[in-house]
Amino acid sequence: MRLKELRKERGLRQRDIADYLSITQMSYSYYERGLREPEIALLIKLAELFNVSVDYLIENENERLEKLTNDERRVMNKYRKLTSENKTRIEERIDVFLEQQ
Repeated sequence: MRLKELRKERGLRQRDIADYLSITQMSYSYYERGLREPEIALLIKLAELFNVSVDYLIENENERLEKLTNDERRVMNKYRKLTSENKTRIEERIDVFLEQQ
C-alpha cells in the first residue's frame, strides 16, 4: 500500500491519521508497514483523506485518480471524445492560456 508515501507527501504523522480513523497509532502503523490489511471502510476513509481512489491506494492502479470537480469531469468527458489531433490542439491552447496568466 502507498500509505506512508501519501502520508509523508501531506506532512502528516501516523498519529494524525490514526485519530482521523478513530484507531490507535499502532494499528495504523501495522497498515502502513503491511503487517495488517485495513477493512474496506477504513480504506475508503483513507482514500477520501488522501483524495485518491481505493485502487490507487492499494496499488492496483498506477495513476493517481484525484477526485475531479463536476466541471473538471464535464471537460474531461468532452476531451476524451476528441481525436488525437484535436487533443494536441487543446493542449497547445491550454499552454498559451497558462503562459498568459
